[in-house]
Amino acid sequence: MTAGEQPGEVVLETRSVSKTYHAPDGGLVRALVDVDLSVVRGRTLGLIGESGSGKTTLTRQLLALEQPTAGSVIFEGRPLIEMGEEEMRRYRRSVAAVFQNPYSSLDPRMRIWDAVTEQQAIERSANKAARRDRAAELLDLVGLGAATVDRYPHQLSGGQRQRVAIARALALDPEVIVLDEPLSALDVSVSAQIVNLLLDLQERLGVTYVFVGHDLRLVRHLCHDVAVLYRGRVVEQGAALTLLDRPGHPYTDALVTASSLTTLIATDDADTKALAPDDGVGCPYRTRCPRSETRCETEAPVVTVLADRAIRCHYPLSATAVAASDTVEPAAAQPSHRS
Repeated sequence: MTAGEQPGEVVLETRSVSKTYHAPDGGLVRALVDVDLSVVRGRTLGLIGESGSGKTTLTRQLLALEQPTAGSVIFEGRPLIEMGEEEMRRYRRSVAAVFQNPYSSLDPRMRIWDAVTEQQAIERSANKAARRDRAAELLDLVGLGAATVDRYPHQLSGGQRQRVAIARALALDPEVIVLDEPLSALDVSVSAQIVNLLLDLQERLGVTYVFVGHDLRLVRHLCHDVAVLYRGRVVEQGAALTLLDRPGHPYTDALVTASSLTTLIATDDADTKALAPDDGVGCPYRTRCPRSETRCETEAPVVTVLADRAIRCHYPLSATAVAASDTVEPAAAQPSHRS
């Protein structure tokens, strides 16, 4: 689901990606439903939504850790499903990841220089001396001193370990880095430092990010564009500041209004029973939506494309969206510059 004309080159995208899992009771879990996203080169796309919204499942599709049940992940115009072995090797080098816990993502038995250049060792593309020099260069790039090269992960702070994880992601000169909640294990001051580092690296190297995060203040600061997920669907997508300042979907408004996304997580039986059935009939958000009407119970909302966003809602908050609510044909997304 996208909106407007994109002024930049789309490097990574999903087209109608769905992912379904078999539940222990024999039923089906629809983790992703018809997800359309475009990631523009040199920019940052933020993925937001409460736990269970499909963010992690989506990142697994982007990283080719799983195949979608339906739809396509496309890199530089080529669907992954059509790629041969050599092309997939290039893809895995071109799309790197930084995960939530920097300690668990590093082998405690490896010295930092070895961890940073581990993939090069696997590929046998450089000898030890060259790898050590490359690691020192990358660690300097992320703000760590030369002494870090020979240390072990347990000798570093959480923030330093996350800088190492970023250096490792940069080791193969990727086109895109998927940042899967990379700041949630860090305190506020360290998180701010890492965000500034990511911004600096993007400006210097032109790297593209997909950022998964819960803290909307960080999303506002880091992201050019935002896609809001609810129960596996992108319900709103557009420029980050536009969506966060003027939400169009009631769910986006709830996320922005809430002091923390954790206040919206349905965890107990009562909350779970309050969720609308995910059977494709009606809007999945209808039982939690203050604007729900009879139409929402019987008719699933389609994508409405506006000048400043794309939205999946019968009764959006934006007056512009209400006026254009009969428009259903999607077009390409329009990112706006972060400020």
